[in-house]
Amino acid sequence: MSFWSTQTLKQRLPKLIENYSEEQLDNAAYDLRLGSEVYISPLSDDTGEVRNKRFLDYGHDIDIPPGRFAFLLTEEKIEIPQNALAFISLKFRKKAKGKRACKRIRFPC
Repeated sequence: MSFWSTQTLKQRLPKLIENYSEEQLDNAAYDLRLGSEVYISPLSDDTGEVRNKRFLDYGHDIDIPPGRFAFLLTEEKIEIPQNALAFISLKFRKKAKGKRACKRIRFPC
């Protein structure tokens, strides 16, 4: 199994990704865009106030505090074919700072 090339991604992804944008292709990968909703887990000592669901303005980053888990919605909806495998990972520069602006997805075939 190998990774799909940028050319293969250009051919196949428009059919697999709703809200596809060729501008998101980068070095045989597709950068998913952060959507408008983020869910951040509470810490055990939180007061119970409503704070888990956050709404973002377009283009803004979100801070994820240390020790918390975040569920990030993307602008795209993806359909992974049964004969493919997708890797979704954080970009290290953002993760090291505790922020996340987008995800990266790779489609091997």
